[in-house]
Amino acid sequence: MNKLRSRFSVRARQAGLSIVELMVSLLISMFLIAGAVTVLVNSRTTYTISDDMAKLQENLRIASQFLTRDIRMAGYYGCSNTQDTVNNLIALGDELYARTDAIEGLEGSAATVAWKPSDSNDLVASITGGTDGITIRSLVGGQGFELNTAMADTSSDIQIDANSGFTANSLAAIYNCSSANLFQVSAVTSGANDVLEHATALGQAYTDATVAPVFFIRYFIGAGTGGPSLFRQVYDGAAVSTQELVEGIETMQFLYGIDTDADGVPNSYVEADDVADWNNVVAVRFGLLGRTIAPYAGDGEYVLLDENKTYNVIGTVIADPEDRRTRQVVSNTVLLRNLQP
Repeated sequence: MNKLRSRFSVRARQAGLSIVELMVSLLISMFLIAGAVTVLVNSRTTYTISDDMAKLQENLRIASQFLTRDIRMAGYYGCSNTQDTVNNLIALGDELYARTDAIEGLEGSAATVAWKPSDSNDLVASITGGTDGITIRSLVGGQGFELNTAMADTSSDIQIDANSGFTANSLAAIYNCSSANLFQVSAVTSGANDVLEHATALGQAYTDATVAPVFFIRYFIGAGTGGPSLFRQVYDGAAVSTQELVEGIETMQFLYGIDTDADGVPNSYVEADDVADWNNVVAVRFGLLGRTIAPYAGDGEYVLLDENKTYNVIGTVIADPEDRRTRQVVSNTVLLRNLQP
């Protein structure tokens, strides 16, 4: 009898869960799993957004730094700060090379899109509509070579230190504090010195001068490998190097600071087509609109928190295209220190 009771007791203690208990346990487990998945998804989304924003801000920072550095060099033709003393002898049949203006601007929203003040339409077909461009002319800072032997006449070869880096067809300038002559190197003989030949006679025979490479570049927005990008074209006379510099830069706008009272301070900022005299431009203001590279994932209709969201790029208002990308605007104003009175 005691054995029988013991068997029934063991069986009672070994009884399983009821259906109700099992369902409650499964329901609780489902809630816990759903919560964990939600936290994981939200964490991943937050990380993706943060990473995309970090890349966007980095791209804008890099683009701004490139533009600021090169624009600041505009008009550097040696120790003289007046364009009237610059003699351009480069004859390549292109307005880019023929002029000595420190900068040229292109107003992308103009009725007739062309570079000002040259009215050249070079490269216009490659520039994204509605975006601006800029041309910068100067010498390459920090790369000057002293003239080793005085020139006997204006057609004499130019002798500078060896390993200067100049080659046939390179663009160069020879200058002192009173004048500068831009020319194309026709040939280079290397030895104890580099001897630069030039087919065109200079404006004067230099006895004490410096020789440096000429710096002609253009910035514009074009179609890159993954969408709109900031492009940089570098001209050296022998070839044109086109670089897709920074991806995700969607819009670039420029305004030019005009000094009307010769004190070196801009009195107003205008678009390229409204500059009456480019010799009065003493500053450049630029604005960039960048976007994240990839759109955010998600199904259904894209809904803006603000359906009338716009971006103001130094006066140019751009509506949000509602394409699931985040955008940001940066701007900067650069004083053209080489053109100060």
